[in-house]
Amino acid sequence: MGTFKRRDFSKTKHIHQSPSQFARALRRGAHKGRLIAIKVVAIVLAGSLIIGWLAYFFFYHSFFDVQKVIALNPGGARDSQIENIVKGLLVEKKWIFLKKGNINMLSSSEVKERTQKIVNLESVSVVKKWPSTIEVNFKRRVPEVILVKVPLGYSALPFASTDTIPLNPLLSQSALKEYYYLDDRGKVIEEIRGSTVPFGGAYPVLEWETDNALVVGRGTVESIIIEKVLHLDKSLLPAIRTPAEKFLFSDKLIGEIHVVTREGFRILINADADMRQQLQYLSAVLKEDIQDRRSNLEYIDLRIQGRVYYKEKER
Repeated sequence: MGTFKRRDFSKTKHIHQSPSQFARALRRGAHKGRLIAIKVVAIVLAGSLIIGWLAYFFFYHSFFDVQKVIALNPGGARDSQIENIVKGLLVEKKWIFLKKGNINMLSSSEVKERTQKIVNLESVSVVKKWPSTIEVNFKRRVPEVILVKVPLGYSALPFASTDTIPLNPLLSQSALKEYYYLDDRGKVIEEIRGSTVPFGGAYPVLEWETDNALVVGRGTVESIIIEKVLHLDKSLLPAIRTPAEKFLFSDKLIGEIHVVTREGFRILINADADMRQQLQYLSAVLKEDIQDRRSNLEYIDLRIQGRVYYKEKER
């Protein structure tokens, strides 16, 4: 059979409190709770004051106001235009009550966006040098070609495939032309205004007959056309001692580049065919067939592969 055990409750300690003792215990507990609450509130207030002071110091105090803006190109030269763009950004407000002139509030991405919107840059980076200096490192897009935009219908290409497009006399009116710098990818770097177009050999000139709207910073002429123009201007034509005055290209004559030489005659080139081979044909014709009659030459047509046609001026 199982064994039964009996617990002796005679030795259990019982606590007996009077009502007054119970009330005092309640008051002590409430007082202790109030002390804890006061400590919590004090800690929260102290933390808030510290956070507020730090926020004021980092975002409002003049210690972090940008005092110096430096814009440097790859050669280490400063650029006042870009520096002024960034300085203009510093005086603007952020969220009404915060100023962008504080180095901690100034957004690097906003600096990049603002500078690239006004100046056509190939690359730009922003370095914050605490507490008060902004350094902008940039590389401008380099002009490679001067683009002269001519409206459709005012053709600069009298030797079209059909030989029926006349040279419009209105073309001489400068109001019809627009001038731009292009980079080596056909992107518009800058519009050239006034009488400051640097003709004279500093850059190859591409005259483009088109009704397309041109916008700074966006692609225009196909990069392959720019590549061919630069190749012709810098390598192929000088090699045969036939420098170019300008290059003509039209939306009506896709796949053709017309070259106006400094000697006055034109070269009609098939842009889709091997240009080096076309220039070899050209060199042979100039040396063997019309060497002594170059001054009387009107144009040489290389557009049909394997054949060369030329025309002399009427006497």
